[in-house]
Amino acid sequence: MKQTSYNKFRAGAFFACTLVLLILFSAIVVAMDARFLVLCGCLVALFVLVFVLFSLAASRSARRARGEGEMTQSVSMDFLHAFSLPTLLLGEEGQIQWCNEAFSTLVGEGASAIYGENFNRFLPADLPVNAFEKHEGGEIAVNVSGTSFDLLPHATAGGSYICVLIDQSEREFLQNELARKNPAVLFLAVDNVSDDPAMSGAGYRTVLSRIYPLLEEWAQSLSGIVREFGRDRYLVVLEEEKLEQVRESKFEILDRVRALSDGVVEIPVTVSAGVAYLDGTLHEKELASYQALDMALQRGGDQAVFKDRDGTLEYFGGRTKTVQRRSRIKSRIIAGQLKNLVLASERVIVMGHANADHDSIGACVGLARFCMELGRPVNIVANPGDVNLKPILKTLSALPEYADVFLDAASAQDLVSPSTLLIVADVNNVRTFESAALYENSQNVVVIDHHRKSDEFIVTPKIAYIDPACSSTCEMVSEILEQSLSRGKLQKEEAEILFAGIMLDTKQFTRNTGTRTFAAAQFLRDADANPTQAQRLFSTNLETMLSELDFEKNVVIYRDVIAIAASDKPARLADKIAASRAADRLLNLENVQATFVLCRIDDCTHISARSAGKVNVQLILERLHGGGYFDAAGAQLKGLDFTGALELLKESIDEYLNVDL
Repeated sequence: MKQTSYNKFRAGAFFACTLVLLILFSAIVVAMDARFLVLCGCLVALFVLVFVLFSLAASRSARRARGEGEMTQSVSMDFLHAFSLPTLLLGEEGQIQWCNEAFSTLVGEGASAIYGENFNRFLPADLPVNAFEKHEGGEIAVNVSGTSFDLLPHATAGGSYICVLIDQSEREFLQNELARKNPAVLFLAVDNVSDDPAMSGAGYRTVLSRIYPLLEEWAQSLSGIVREFGRDRYLVVLEEEKLEQVRESKFEILDRVRALSDGVVEIPVTVSAGVAYLDGTLHEKELASYQALDMALQRGGDQAVFKDRDGTLEYFGGRTKTVQRRSRIKSRIIAGQLKNLVLASERVIVMGHANADHDSIGACVGLARFCMELGRPVNIVANPGDVNLKPILKTLSALPEYADVFLDAASAQDLVSPSTLLIVADVNNVRTFESAALYENSQNVVVIDHHRKSDEFIVTPKIAYIDPACSSTCEMVSEILEQSLSRGKLQKEEAEILFAGIMLDTKQFTRNTGTRTFAAAQFLRDADANPTQAQRLFSTNLETMLSELDFEKNVVIYRDVIAIAASDKPARLADKIAASRAADRLLNLENVQATFVLCRIDDCTHISARSAGKVNVQLILERLHGGGYFDAAGAQLKGLDFTGALELLKESIDEYLNVDL
């Protein structure tokens, strides 16, 4: 069509020029003589000759260009048809306008059946064609007929896209193979030995001598290696694909190690493990896995912690109750480190957990005395509405240095600066801090707690002293004070509050006690703590006692060994204390191994749990984002009605009894 138009234009131009020349020639004939006429005729003839020659050359060039274009188009189409890579032409809406044989073979349909179909029909999920505009000259990962391709789109002048598919299945296979063979670093540590010289008798030496061969056999079964790199510490290197096998077996090596000491020693020898899925250098993997091991140890040992690539933590084991260590070497080290941090700070803020109990407040008071003796201003953050705070404030009123020590969370925020040290006591779960905002805004943090660690810290503490083997945080703080204070520096009132905290978490020294517990109590008695006065800090009114009885009237036995008491009527803050006391009393029921008491305060359902020593209530409530330790734990479920909270609790109990036991 373009060539025909060109011919018409050329013919018209020739006719017009000839006509103009004839008119001009006629005018000259009339006006000029014969000689000039001959000259003009020669000029006209020359002009006509040049025009004819030019036309012939242009025509020949056009024919050549047309021939080359037709030849190029023919060769291009033949090439694309025979091209080994799947190629197709897509319209603006994604419809297939043309495809080569390689693409039709890929999708298993003839070209005639494919034309007009939308390309998305051959993809596992919709891929908007207009997304090609963002990837012009780039690659788009697609999957066609089960094969992975990189799709390269190229826009045409007409708004369509020429798309070429490059097979990436081999590259993907090699990447997966590399990921499966990626080395993973795993750390193991023997519990109950390293920090306690008393655990070095003949029985323990016999058990420990069997651990390495067992670990070596286990590692070899996974095509890995194991090496001892310190006292009772082991490094295991596996291929990452083997980690899934370890995961599916729920880290059965924990049970095999525990079985070694059955009948050999009184206290079981257990191991803890830490491993992290991580794409990085061996150094980065080592650091992440060691942090996971540290998490396992801070949770009480006899368990494994897996850390996924996204930072999610998964726990295995934790079935045995933590054994209390006799050595107080660690508390002496912590006391020295804490002293240096306090002296390097201009101000210290101490806080416990929300709905503070005697252990939380008592630990805060003990830490406040530690800071006062070092000459640093200190404040305790607490909720003035806490029921347990009132009798303690009354007791401390005899000490003038406590006149302005207690603050609410809002006032404490104004005191935070880069030189402020925040000490968090009796809690390590940020969800239950007295003030999570205060913690997140602080640069220098110390955590001292006896509950099992439930999650990684948002702000990495300068010191994280977490020992689930201790009966209470007041016990831990008492050990620090004994290592730090001169005799007579701890006031009688402070000692009694610390004593009350130990009494609370040991149920009057009847549960979860060890030699360190009684040593701490002896230190407090030497500071003139009166157990009778400490007991009076637990005094309650008649209304709270009736609330406790109300919980005990609504008890059901679940799964034969679990007692659940619940009251769905609106409760007061004091009823939370009644619920925890009811949980303790319900353990006296015959055949009951664990108790759970629920009460609802505002829009939050509080759960208090206790165990007789066989069921790990901490693992049960950890699934509900709660925490605690083996035989005493708690959880708070916000934004959930009472029935929903009860169902979640039962599901968690079922999962524990069906899987973990």
